[in-house]
Amino acid sequence: MTYMDTAAVIAALVIAAAVAMAAPWWAAPIVGAAVLLLAPALAVGIELIRRALRP
Repeated sequence: MTYMDTAAVIAALVIAAAVAMAAPWWAAPIVGAAVLLLAPALAVGIELIRRALRP
């Protein structure tokens, strides 16, 4: 796992925690599943942005 993958996973967990605190109790499993499904896509997106911004 690269540094950017780790950063993407941490970002996804922070977003999930924020949503879970604001959402009702029944939404937590939905948010958890969404984060597990979206974390790889988030990692790829961050990596593509990082490559585009690299000089």
